[in-house]
Amino acid sequence: MSISKFKNKAFVFVAIVVLIAGVSLVQCSGQEVGDQNRGSSVSQEEKAPVKYDPTTSADKSTTVDKVVDEEAEKAKAEEDARKAAEAEAKKAEEDARKAAEAEAKKAEENAKKAAEQAEKDRIANRTVSQKNAEQKAKDYLRVMPFSKQGLIEQLEYEGFSNADASYGVEYCGANWMEQAEKKAKSYLKTMPFSKQGLIDQLLYEGFTNEEAMYGVDRCGANWMDQAEKKAQSYLKFMSFSRQGLIDQLLYEGFTYEEAVHGVDKVGL
Repeated sequence: MSISKFKNKAFVFVAIVVLIAGVSLVQCSGQEVGDQNRGSSVSQEEKAPVKYDPTTSADKSTTVDKVVDEEAEKAKAEEDARKAAEAEAKKAEEDARKAAEAEAKKAEENAKKAAEQAEKDRIANRTVSQKNAEQKAKDYLRVMPFSKQGLIEQLEYEGFSNADASYGVEYCGANWMEQAEKKAKSYLKTMPFSKQGLIDQLLYEGFTNEEAMYGVDRCGANWMDQAEKKAQSYLKFMSFSRQGLIDQLLYEGFTYEEAVHGVDKVGL
């Protein structure tokens, strides 16, 4: 074989090898590109945003609405129960009040009936002397005011026993507080008094301290004016120095302010 022919065959062989290598390289490159494309596709799929599904959203909205409705129904049920309990309690309270009022009214009516019956029995069983003492006490009260003790003493002076006089005064129907007020006013019509002097006078008449205080507090007197009138009445019968008249008014129960006022008004 000539060297020329051998070179030609070697060249052909090398060309074939290069061709085969080139094809393999192209295939490998294509496979890598395909793998890269597939990887990119997967990555894009993973990174792709979740699409809005109206069906799924509607289901979630329905669930929320259901929960809200259930809570609203629960709240309404609790409110209804509270109102029902309040109404029941109010009704029970009203029923109890009405029952108590009815019971009190019934007791009052029974007490009134018992008192009326007791009065009928008293009148039916009283003696003639007791009846007369009761009537005599009423007659005296039409003419002038009396304390309870003062009226008993007046009936005894009339000849009634202490028992009959006490009975008559007990059932004469007098209000001793009002009698004290009337007595205080009647005294002020005849002469001037200090407040304490008038209280002492009512006590002397047999009124209790409470009755005397009540009567004097409601007699309508102006104690400054009473001091002036008392000072004038003293000067009608005797002469006084300024200090002497002040001392006399203080002795009568006037306050220092009232006494000075009275003396000032008469010109001393």
